[in-house]
Amino acid sequence: MGLIAHRKMAMLALAWGLCLGIVGAGSAAGTPPKTGGTLTVGLYTDTPIPDPHKAIALTTHMALHHVCENLVTVDDDYKIIPQLAEKWVEEDGGKAYLFTLRRGVKYHDGREMQAEDVKYSLERSKAVSPSRTDYANIERADVVDPLTARIVLRQPSPVFLTVLAGPFGGYIIPKDLDKQQGGDITKPVCTGPFEWSEWRPGQLLRLKKFAGYTPDGRYKGPTGLGGKRTAMLDEIQFRVVPDRSARVTALQTAEVDFSPRLDVAHFEQLAKEKGIVAEETPILSWQMIWLGVTVAPTNDRKFRQAIAAAIDYEEIVQVALDRHAMVNPAFMHPTQKQWRTEKTGRLHAQNPELAKKLLAESAYKGETIEIYSASEEEYMANTALALQQQLSKVGIKIEVRYMDSGGLAARTYATKPAYQINIESGSGRYDPDQAYYRRLHRSTAVNKYNNPEYDRIVEAARVEMDHEKRLALYDEAQQVIMDDVPSILLYNLSSFDAHRDYVKGIKQTAMGILQFWDVWLDK
Repeated sequence: MGLIAHRKMAMLALAWGLCLGIVGAGSAAGTPPKTGGTLTVGLYTDTPIPDPHKAIALTTHMALHHVCENLVTVDDDYKIIPQLAEKWVEEDGGKAYLFTLRRGVKYHDGREMQAEDVKYSLERSKAVSPSRTDYANIERADVVDPLTARIVLRQPSPVFLTVLAGPFGGYIIPKDLDKQQGGDITKPVCTGPFEWSEWRPGQLLRLKKFAGYTPDGRYKGPTGLGGKRTAMLDEIQFRVVPDRSARVTALQTAEVDFSPRLDVAHFEQLAKEKGIVAEETPILSWQMIWLGVTVAPTNDRKFRQAIAAAIDYEEIVQVALDRHAMVNPAFMHPTQKQWRTEKTGRLHAQNPELAKKLLAESAYKGETIEIYSASEEEYMANTALALQQQLSKVGIKIEVRYMDSGGLAARTYATKPAYQINIESGSGRYDPDQAYYRRLHRSTAVNKYNNPEYDRIVEAARVEMDHEKRLALYDEAQQVIMDDVPSILLYNLSSFDAHRDYVKGIKQTAMGILQFWDVWLDK
Protein backbone atom coordinates (compact mmCIF):
# COMPACT_ATOMS: atom_id res chain seq x y z
CA MET A 1 0.00 0.00 0.00
CA GLY A 2 1.42 3.40 -0.97
CA LEU A 3 2.07 6.26 1.42
CA ILE A 4 -0.88 8.29 0.15
CA ALA A 5 -3.20 5.34 0.68
CA HIS A 6 -1.92 4.91 4.22
CA ARG A 7 -2.63 8.57 4.90
CA LYS A 8 -6.15 8.50 3.45
CA MET A 9 -7.09 5.46 5.50
CA ALA A 10 -5.66 6.97 8.68
CA MET A 11 -7.36 10.31 8.16
CA LEU A 12 -10.72 8.63 7.56
CA ALA A 13 -10.42 6.60 10.76
CA LEU A 14 -9.41 9.67 12.74
CA ALA A 15 -12.35 11.67 11.43
CA TRP A 16 -14.76 8.90 12.42
CA GLY A 17 -13.63 8.48 15.98
CA LEU A 18 -11.07 11.16 16.93
CA CYS A 19 -8.95 8.25 17.96
CA LEU A 20 -7.07 6.17 15.43
CA GLY A 21 -6.27 2.66 16.56
CA ILE A 22 -3.75 0.76 14.46
CA VAL A 23 -3.84 -3.01 14.33
CA GLY A 24 -0.87 -4.74 12.79
CA ALA A 25 -1.33 -6.95 9.77
CA GLY A 26 -1.86 -10.59 10.57
CA SER A 27 -3.98 -10.09 13.69
CA ALA A 28 -7.05 -11.36 11.92
CA ALA A 29 -9.66 -13.47 13.65
CA GLY A 30 -8.68 -17.10 13.85
CA THR A 31 -5.16 -16.54 15.16
CA PRO A 32 -5.41 -16.88 18.94
CA PRO A 33 -3.34 -14.35 20.93
CA LYS A 34 -0.27 -15.70 22.66
CA THR A 35 1.17 -14.66 26.00
CA GLY A 36 4.81 -14.17 26.86
CA GLY A 37 7.85 -12.74 25.18
CA THR A 38 9.59 -9.37 25.12
CA LEU A 39 8.64 -6.46 22.89
CA THR A 40 11.63 -4.26 22.08
CA VAL A 41 10.87 -0.68 21.11
CA GLY A 42 13.48 1.48 19.40
CA LEU A 43 12.67 4.78 21.08
CA TYR A 44 13.55 8.03 19.35
CA THR A 45 14.53 9.85 22.54
CA ASP A 46 15.05 9.27 26.26
CA THR A 47 12.42 8.81 28.98
CA PRO A 48 13.50 11.56 31.42
CA ILE A 49 12.00 12.39 34.82
CA PRO A 50 10.26 9.13 35.80
CA ASP A 51 8.38 10.84 38.64
CA PRO A 52 4.69 10.39 37.66
CA HIS A 53 3.77 13.84 38.96
CA LYS A 54 6.74 15.72 37.48
CA ALA A 55 7.18 14.03 34.11
CA ILE A 56 7.13 16.26 31.04
CA ALA A 57 8.32 14.18 28.07
CA LEU A 58 5.78 12.34 25.92
CA THR A 59 8.05 9.28 25.93
CA THR A 60 7.98 9.13 29.72
CA HIS A 61 4.19 9.37 29.77
CA MET A 62 4.05 6.71 27.07
CA ALA A 63 5.73 4.35 29.52
CA LEU A 64 3.83 5.63 32.57
CA HIS A 65 0.44 4.79 31.04
CA HIS A 66 1.47 1.14 31.21
CA VAL A 67 2.63 1.48 34.81
CA CYS A 68 0.15 3.90 36.37
CA GLU A 69 -3.59 4.49 36.39
CA ASN A 70 -5.95 7.38 37.10
CA LEU A 71 -9.22 7.77 38.94
CA VAL A 72 -10.85 8.29 35.56
CA THR A 73 -9.59 8.06 32.01
CA VAL A 74 -10.96 8.25 28.46
CA ASP A 75 -12.42 5.64 26.10
CA ASP A 76 -11.93 5.33 22.35
CA ASP A 77 -14.27 8.29 21.81
CA TYR A 78 -12.47 10.43 24.40
CA LYS A 79 -15.39 10.23 26.80
CA ILE A 80 -14.62 10.13 30.51
CA ILE A 81 -14.87 6.63 32.01
CA PRO A 82 -13.93 5.27 35.46
CA GLN A 83 -10.60 3.54 35.95
CA LEU A 84 -9.49 3.28 39.59
CA ALA A 85 -12.81 4.80 40.61
CA GLU A 86 -15.73 2.43 40.97
CA LYS A 87 -18.10 5.37 40.62
CA TRP A 88 -18.49 9.04 41.50
CA VAL A 89 -21.28 11.38 42.52
CA GLU A 90 -21.39 15.11 41.84
CA GLU A 91 -22.30 17.15 44.93
CA ASP A 92 -23.13 20.75 45.80
CA GLY A 93 -23.87 21.83 42.23
CA GLY A 94 -20.55 20.58 40.93
CA LYS A 95 -18.38 21.99 43.73
CA ALA A 96 -17.55 18.53 45.10
CA TYR A 97 -17.21 14.97 43.85
CA LEU A 98 -17.51 11.84 45.97
CA PHE A 99 -15.39 9.00 44.56
CA THR A 100 -15.83 5.38 45.53
CA LEU A 101 -12.69 3.38 44.73
CA ARG A 102 -12.41 -0.12 43.31
CA ARG A 103 -11.81 -2.67 46.02
CA GLY A 104 -8.72 -4.87 46.07
CA VAL A 105 -6.59 -2.91 43.59
CA LYS A 106 -2.91 -3.60 44.37
CA TYR A 107 0.17 -1.49 43.89
CA HIS A 108 3.29 -3.09 42.48
CA ASP A 109 4.71 -3.29 46.01
CA GLY A 110 1.69 -5.28 47.23
CA ARG A 111 -0.13 -2.51 49.09
CA GLU A 112 -3.83 -1.96 48.45
CA MET A 113 -4.88 1.35 46.92
CA GLN A 114 -6.87 3.51 49.33
CA ALA A 115 -8.42 6.96 49.58
CA GLU A 116 -5.40 8.38 51.42
CA ASP A 117 -3.38 7.72 48.25
CA VAL A 118 -5.86 9.74 46.21
CA LYS A 119 -5.58 12.64 48.64
CA TYR A 120 -1.78 12.47 48.62
CA SER A 121 -1.54 12.18 44.82
CA LEU A 122 -3.80 15.14 44.13
CA GLU A 123 -2.13 17.33 46.75
CA ARG A 124 1.30 16.44 45.40
CA SER A 125 0.22 17.07 41.79
CA LYS A 126 -1.12 20.45 42.84
CA ALA A 127 2.26 21.27 44.37
CA VAL A 128 4.84 19.86 41.93
CA SER A 129 3.22 19.04 38.58
CA PRO A 130 4.33 21.03 35.52
CA SER A 131 0.55 21.31 34.96
CA ARG A 132 -0.18 22.29 38.55
CA THR A 133 -2.47 25.14 37.50
CA ASP A 134 -4.85 22.44 36.26
CA TYR A 135 -5.19 21.35 39.89
CA ALA A 136 -5.44 24.87 41.34
CA ASN A 137 -9.24 24.66 41.48
CA ILE A 138 -9.03 21.77 43.95
CA GLU A 139 -9.59 23.24 47.40
CA ARG A 140 -8.99 19.99 49.24
CA ALA A 141 -9.29 16.22 49.11
CA ASP A 142 -10.85 14.47 52.11
CA VAL A 143 -10.64 10.83 53.15
CA VAL A 144 -14.19 9.73 53.98
CA ASP A 145 -13.24 6.11 54.58
CA PRO A 146 -10.53 3.80 53.19
CA LEU A 147 -12.31 3.45 49.84
CA THR A 148 -14.07 6.82 49.58
CA ALA A 149 -12.58 10.22 48.82
CA ARG A 150 -14.33 13.56 48.48
CA ILE A 151 -12.71 16.21 46.29
CA VAL A 152 -13.89 19.73 47.01
CA LEU A 153 -13.43 22.43 44.36
CA ARG A 154 -13.17 26.17 44.78
CA GLN A 155 -15.81 26.55 42.08
CA PRO A 156 -17.66 24.27 39.66
CA SER A 157 -15.49 23.43 36.66
CA PRO A 158 -16.30 22.01 33.22
CA VAL A 159 -12.81 20.49 32.98
CA PHE A 160 -12.34 18.88 36.41
CA LEU A 161 -12.84 15.26 35.32
CA THR A 162 -10.72 15.90 32.23
CA VAL A 163 -7.89 17.08 34.49
CA LEU A 164 -8.11 13.84 36.47
CA ALA A 165 -7.98 11.86 33.22
CA GLY A 166 -4.67 13.38 32.10
CA PRO A 167 -3.35 12.18 29.71
CA PHE A 168 -0.12 13.70 31.01
CA GLY A 169 -0.80 13.49 34.72
CA GLY A 170 -3.48 12.54 37.21
CA TYR A 171 -1.73 9.30 38.17
CA ILE A 172 -2.51 7.77 41.58
CA ILE A 173 0.54 6.57 43.53
CA PRO A 174 1.02 5.30 47.11
CA LYS A 175 1.06 7.86 49.89
CA ASP A 176 4.54 9.21 50.70
CA LEU A 177 6.25 7.38 47.83
CA ASP A 178 8.52 10.40 47.35
CA LYS A 179 9.67 10.28 50.97
CA GLN A 180 10.27 6.54 50.70
CA GLN A 181 12.59 7.14 47.74
CA GLY A 182 14.57 9.96 49.30
CA GLY A 183 12.56 12.89 47.93
CA ASP A 184 12.72 12.17 44.20
CA ILE A 185 10.70 9.34 42.68
CA THR A 186 13.02 7.41 40.37
CA LYS A 187 11.03 4.17 40.35
CA PRO A 188 7.29 4.68 39.91
CA VAL A 189 5.08 2.36 41.94
CA CYS A 190 1.52 2.26 40.65
CA THR A 191 -1.35 -0.10 39.84
CA GLY A 192 -0.96 -0.66 36.08
CA PRO A 193 -0.52 -3.90 34.10
CA PHE A 194 3.27 -3.43 33.91
CA GLU A 195 5.72 -2.43 36.61
CA TRP A 196 8.87 -0.32 36.35
CA SER A 197 11.77 -2.73 36.37
CA GLU A 198 14.99 -1.08 35.22
CA TRP A 199 15.85 2.43 34.08
CA ARG A 200 19.21 3.46 32.64
CA PRO A 201 18.86 7.10 31.57
CA GLY A 202 19.70 7.64 27.93
CA GLN A 203 19.91 3.90 27.29
CA LEU A 204 17.11 1.60 28.42
CA LEU A 205 13.81 1.33 30.25
CA ARG A 206 12.40 -2.10 31.11
CA LEU A 207 8.83 -2.74 32.16
CA LYS A 208 7.77 -6.20 33.27
CA LYS A 209 4.35 -7.75 33.57
CA PHE A 210 2.76 -7.18 36.98
CA ALA A 211 1.56 -10.56 38.19
CA GLY A 212 -0.78 -8.96 40.74
CA TYR A 213 -2.69 -6.87 38.22
CA THR A 214 -6.44 -7.40 38.00
CA PRO A 215 -7.91 -6.24 34.68
CA ASP A 216 -11.02 -4.09 35.02
CA GLY A 217 -13.84 -6.58 34.58
CA ARG A 218 -16.45 -3.90 33.92
CA TYR A 219 -15.30 -3.83 30.31
CA LYS A 220 -15.07 -6.47 27.58
CA GLY A 221 -11.72 -5.24 26.41
CA PRO A 222 -9.46 -2.18 26.24
CA THR A 223 -10.92 1.15 25.19
CA GLY A 224 -8.94 4.35 24.86
CA LEU A 225 -6.50 4.53 27.76
CA GLY A 226 -8.67 2.35 29.98
CA GLY A 227 -11.10 -0.52 29.90
CA LYS A 228 -10.06 -4.12 30.45
CA ARG A 229 -6.33 -3.92 29.79
CA THR A 230 -4.31 -7.13 29.70
CA ALA A 231 -0.55 -7.57 29.81
CA MET A 232 0.08 -10.24 27.20
CA LEU A 233 3.82 -9.59 27.08
CA ASP A 234 6.27 -10.61 29.80
CA GLU A 235 8.33 -7.49 29.24
CA ILE A 236 8.59 -4.26 27.27
CA GLN A 237 12.03 -2.85 26.58
CA PHE A 238 12.41 0.75 25.45
CA ARG A 239 15.86 1.11 23.92
CA VAL A 240 16.94 4.69 23.26
CA VAL A 241 18.11 4.90 19.64
CA PRO A 242 18.02 8.59 18.66
CA ASP A 243 19.54 8.05 15.22
CA ARG A 244 16.72 7.25 12.78
CA SER A 245 18.90 5.34 10.36
CA ALA A 246 20.12 3.14 13.22
CA ARG A 247 16.51 2.49 14.29
CA VAL A 248 15.55 1.57 10.74
CA THR A 249 18.44 -0.87 10.52
CA ALA A 250 17.55 -2.32 13.92
CA LEU A 251 13.97 -2.88 12.73
CA GLN A 252 15.10 -4.46 9.48
CA THR A 253 17.31 -6.89 11.36
CA ALA A 254 14.66 -7.50 14.05
CA GLU A 255 16.93 -6.15 16.80
CA VAL A 256 13.91 -4.03 17.68
CA ASP A 257 10.31 -5.03 17.03
CA PHE A 258 8.75 -1.58 16.80
CA SER A 259 10.06 1.85 15.84
CA PRO A 260 7.90 4.98 16.27
CA ARG A 261 8.31 8.50 14.91
CA LEU A 262 10.23 7.77 11.73
CA ASP A 263 10.86 10.40 9.09
CA VAL A 264 8.91 10.31 5.83
CA ALA A 265 11.73 8.90 3.70
CA HIS A 266 12.41 5.97 6.04
CA PHE A 267 8.69 5.36 6.39
CA GLU A 268 8.27 5.10 2.62
CA GLN A 269 11.23 2.75 2.47
CA LEU A 270 9.94 0.44 5.20
CA ALA A 271 6.41 0.40 3.75
CA LYS A 272 7.80 -1.54 0.79
CA GLU A 273 9.74 -4.14 2.78
CA LYS A 274 8.58 -7.68 3.44
CA GLY A 275 7.93 -8.57 7.05
CA ILE A 276 7.37 -4.97 8.12
CA VAL A 277 4.10 -3.10 8.66
CA ALA A 278 4.29 0.70 8.28
CA GLU A 279 1.46 2.98 9.42
CA GLU A 280 0.88 6.72 9.40
CA THR A 281 -1.36 8.15 12.10
CA PRO A 282 -2.48 11.80 12.23
CA ILE A 283 -2.02 12.96 15.81
CA LEU A 284 -3.07 16.01 17.80
CA SER A 285 0.48 17.18 18.54
CA TRP A 286 1.41 20.63 17.30
CA GLN A 287 4.47 22.12 15.66
CA MET A 288 4.71 25.75 16.64
CA ILE A 289 6.80 28.88 16.92
CA TRP A 290 7.30 30.36 20.38
CA LEU A 291 8.27 34.03 20.23
CA GLY A 292 10.34 35.61 22.99
CA VAL A 293 7.93 38.24 24.24
CA THR A 294 10.38 39.32 26.97
CA VAL A 295 13.41 39.62 24.67
CA ALA A 296 14.13 42.27 22.02
CA PRO A 297 13.10 42.60 19.28
CA THR A 298 10.46 39.85 19.51
CA ASN A 299 8.96 41.67 22.48
CA ASP A 300 7.74 44.24 19.94
CA ARG A 301 4.20 43.46 18.75
CA LYS A 302 4.72 44.86 15.25
CA PHE A 303 7.84 42.75 14.80
CA ARG A 304 5.89 39.64 15.76
CA GLN A 305 3.09 40.65 13.38
CA ALA A 306 5.68 41.08 10.61
CA ILE A 307 6.87 37.52 11.20
CA ALA A 308 3.28 36.26 10.97
CA ALA A 309 2.68 38.14 7.70
CA ALA A 310 5.80 36.60 6.16
CA ILE A 311 4.76 32.98 6.75
CA ASP A 312 3.56 30.61 4.05
CA TYR A 313 2.07 27.68 6.00
CA GLU A 314 1.68 25.38 3.03
CA GLU A 315 5.27 25.85 1.93
CA ILE A 316 6.51 25.00 5.42
CA VAL A 317 4.44 21.80 5.47
CA GLN A 318 5.77 20.91 2.02
CA VAL A 319 9.40 21.45 3.01
CA ALA A 320 9.14 19.91 6.47
CA LEU A 321 7.04 16.82 5.82
CA ASP A 322 6.27 16.58 2.11
CA ARG A 323 2.70 17.69 2.97
CA HIS A 324 2.21 14.86 5.49
CA ALA A 325 0.87 17.23 8.13
CA MET A 326 -2.26 19.30 8.65
CA VAL A 327 -2.02 23.09 8.56
CA ASN A 328 -3.72 24.39 11.68
CA PRO A 329 -3.35 27.71 13.57
CA ALA A 330 -5.32 26.68 16.68
CA PHE A 331 -4.58 24.54 19.72
CA MET A 332 -7.54 22.24 19.06
CA HIS A 333 -7.23 19.82 16.14
CA PRO A 334 -9.66 20.24 13.21
CA THR A 335 -11.16 16.85 14.02
CA GLN A 336 -12.08 18.04 17.54
CA LYS A 337 -15.18 19.49 15.97
CA GLN A 338 -16.88 20.35 19.24
CA TRP A 339 -14.19 23.02 19.73
CA ARG A 340 -13.98 24.40 16.19
CA THR A 341 -15.78 27.24 14.39
CA GLU A 342 -15.09 29.10 11.16
CA LYS A 343 -13.09 31.65 13.15
CA THR A 344 -10.89 29.03 14.78
CA GLY A 345 -9.12 28.02 11.59
CA ARG A 346 -8.23 31.50 10.34
CA LEU A 347 -4.60 31.59 9.20
CA HIS A 348 -2.24 34.52 9.13
CA ALA A 349 -2.48 35.65 5.52
CA GLN A 350 0.91 35.72 3.84
CA ASN A 351 1.56 39.32 2.82
CA PRO A 352 5.24 40.18 2.23
CA GLU A 353 4.51 43.86 1.62
CA LEU A 354 2.61 44.15 4.91
CA ALA A 355 5.45 42.27 6.63
CA LYS A 356 7.99 44.83 5.31
CA LYS A 357 5.79 47.75 6.39
CA LEU A 358 5.37 46.35 9.91
CA LEU A 359 9.07 45.63 10.07
CA ALA A 360 9.89 49.24 9.25
CA GLU A 361 7.58 50.42 12.05
CA SER A 362 8.97 47.93 14.58
CA ALA A 363 11.96 47.93 16.92
CA TYR A 364 13.92 45.69 14.55
CA LYS A 365 17.17 47.35 13.42
CA GLY A 366 18.63 44.70 11.13
CA GLU A 367 20.21 42.53 13.83
CA THR A 368 20.50 38.77 13.38
CA ILE A 369 17.63 36.82 14.91
CA GLU A 370 18.28 33.30 16.20
CA ILE A 371 15.90 30.42 15.54
CA TYR A 372 16.45 27.36 17.73
CA SER A 373 15.26 23.93 16.62
CA ALA A 374 15.79 20.30 17.63
CA SER A 375 18.80 18.62 16.07
CA GLU A 376 17.42 15.06 16.07
CA GLU A 377 14.08 15.87 14.46
CA GLU A 378 14.46 16.31 10.70
CA TYR A 379 11.02 17.86 10.23
CA MET A 380 11.78 20.46 12.91
CA ALA A 381 15.09 21.28 11.25
CA ASN A 382 13.33 21.59 7.90
CA THR A 383 10.67 23.82 9.45
CA ALA A 384 13.41 26.10 10.77
CA LEU A 385 15.08 26.29 7.36
CA ALA A 386 11.80 27.07 5.59
CA LEU A 387 11.04 29.77 8.14
CA GLN A 388 14.54 31.19 7.74
CA GLN A 389 14.02 31.50 4.00
CA GLN A 390 10.59 33.12 4.32
CA LEU A 391 11.70 35.67 6.92
CA SER A 392 14.85 36.49 4.97
CA LYS A 393 12.71 37.44 1.96
CA VAL A 394 11.10 40.29 3.92
CA GLY A 395 14.40 41.54 5.34
CA ILE A 396 14.87 39.70 8.63
CA LYS A 397 18.35 38.27 9.13
CA ILE A 398 18.10 34.75 10.51
CA GLU A 399 20.59 32.28 11.93
CA VAL A 400 19.35 28.74 12.68
CA ARG A 401 20.83 26.96 15.66
CA TYR A 402 20.27 23.33 16.64
CA MET A 403 20.25 21.54 19.97
CA ASP A 404 18.90 18.25 21.32
CA SER A 405 15.19 18.16 22.11
CA GLY A 406 15.80 18.03 25.87
CA GLY A 407 17.94 21.15 25.75
CA LEU A 408 15.42 22.86 23.48
CA ALA A 409 12.57 22.09 25.88
CA ALA A 410 14.61 23.44 28.80
CA ARG A 411 15.28 26.59 26.81
CA THR A 412 11.64 26.99 25.77
CA TYR A 413 10.20 26.42 29.26
CA ALA A 414 12.91 28.29 31.18
CA THR A 415 11.86 30.38 34.17
CA LYS A 416 13.43 33.40 32.47
CA PRO A 417 13.19 32.78 28.71
CA ALA A 418 16.12 34.21 26.76
CA TYR A 419 15.18 33.20 23.22
CA GLN A 420 13.82 35.11 20.27
CA ILE A 421 12.33 32.26 18.24
CA ASN A 422 12.06 28.61 19.28
CA ILE A 423 10.45 25.92 17.15
CA GLU A 424 8.95 23.39 19.50
CA SER A 425 6.37 20.62 19.53
CA GLY A 426 3.41 20.47 21.86
CA SER A 427 1.03 17.67 22.77
CA GLY A 428 -2.68 17.84 22.02
CA ARG A 429 -5.25 18.03 24.78
CA TYR A 430 -8.80 16.84 25.41
CA ASP A 431 -10.11 20.23 26.50
CA PRO A 432 -9.10 23.72 25.26
CA ASP A 433 -8.53 24.93 28.82
CA GLN A 434 -5.56 22.58 28.98
CA ALA A 435 -4.00 24.42 26.06
CA TYR A 436 -5.25 28.01 25.95
CA TYR A 437 -4.97 28.59 29.70
CA ARG A 438 -1.93 26.48 30.43
CA ARG A 439 0.17 27.64 27.50
CA LEU A 440 -0.48 31.39 27.49
CA HIS A 441 -2.17 32.55 30.71
CA ARG A 442 0.29 34.76 32.60
CA SER A 443 0.50 32.29 35.50
CA THR A 444 1.85 29.48 33.34
CA ALA A 445 2.70 30.98 29.93
CA VAL A 446 5.46 29.05 28.21
CA ASN A 447 7.18 32.26 27.07
CA LYS A 448 5.99 34.42 30.02
CA TYR A 449 3.34 36.10 27.87
CA ASN A 450 1.27 38.59 29.85
CA ASN A 451 -1.92 40.01 28.33
CA PRO A 452 -4.70 40.95 30.79
CA GLU A 453 -7.39 40.78 28.11
CA TYR A 454 -6.35 37.26 27.11
CA ASP A 455 -6.22 36.22 30.77
CA ARG A 456 -9.74 37.56 31.35
CA ILE A 457 -11.08 35.46 28.46
CA VAL A 458 -9.47 32.16 29.40
CA GLU A 459 -10.26 32.63 33.09
CA ALA A 460 -13.93 33.06 32.18
CA ALA A 461 -13.83 30.02 29.88
CA ARG A 462 -12.47 27.68 32.55
CA VAL A 463 -15.49 28.24 34.82
CA GLU A 464 -18.22 28.59 32.19
CA MET A 465 -20.44 25.48 32.29
CA ASP A 466 -22.35 26.25 29.06
CA HIS A 467 -20.57 24.68 26.07
CA GLU A 468 -21.62 27.27 23.47
CA LYS A 469 -20.53 30.13 25.68
CA ARG A 470 -17.18 28.42 26.30
CA LEU A 471 -16.75 27.91 22.56
CA ALA A 472 -17.35 31.63 21.93
CA LEU A 473 -14.79 32.54 24.57
CA TYR A 474 -12.13 30.34 22.99
CA ASP A 475 -12.87 31.99 19.66
CA GLU A 476 -12.05 35.29 21.37
CA ALA A 477 -8.86 33.83 22.83
CA GLN A 478 -7.80 32.56 19.43
CA GLN A 479 -8.41 36.03 17.96
CA VAL A 480 -6.14 37.61 20.59
CA ILE A 481 -3.40 35.11 19.75
CA MET A 482 -3.70 35.87 16.04
CA ASP A 483 -3.59 39.63 16.64
CA ASP A 484 -0.92 39.78 19.34
CA VAL A 485 1.19 36.87 18.02
CA PRO A 486 2.85 35.53 21.19
CA SER A 487 3.13 32.23 19.31
CA ILE A 488 2.29 30.81 15.91
CA LEU A 489 0.92 27.29 15.63
CA LEU A 490 1.87 25.94 12.21
CA TYR A 491 0.60 22.41 11.78
CA ASN A 492 -0.42 19.13 13.39
CA LEU A 493 1.88 16.17 13.00
CA SER A 494 1.49 12.61 11.86
CA SER A 495 3.26 9.74 13.55
CA PHE A 496 5.17 7.47 11.15
CA ASP A 497 5.60 4.10 12.84
CA ALA A 498 6.70 0.66 11.73
CA HIS A 499 6.85 -2.77 13.33
CA ARG A 500 7.67 -6.35 12.48
CA ASP A 501 4.65 -8.22 11.16
CA TYR A 502 4.68 -10.69 14.05
CA VAL A 503 3.74 -7.86 16.45
CA LYS A 504 -0.05 -7.87 16.87
CA GLY A 505 -2.43 -5.35 18.36
CA ILE A 506 -0.34 -2.18 18.65
CA LYS A 507 -2.50 0.92 18.87
CA GLN A 508 -1.48 4.53 18.43
CA THR A 509 -3.96 7.15 19.61
CA ALA A 510 -4.34 10.62 18.19
CA MET A 511 -2.94 11.85 21.52
CA GLY A 512 0.38 10.19 20.66
CA ILE A 513 0.25 7.57 23.43
CA LEU A 514 1.30 4.16 22.15
CA GLN A 515 -0.56 1.26 23.76
CA PHE A 516 1.31 -1.97 24.40
CA TRP A 517 -1.28 -3.61 26.63
CA ASP A 518 -3.15 -6.36 24.72
CA VAL A 519 -0.18 -6.56 22.34
CA TRP A 520 1.24 -10.00 21.60
CA LEU A 521 3.93 -11.64 19.51
CA ASP A 522 3.03 -14.22 16.87
CA LYS A 523 6.34 -16.03 16.78
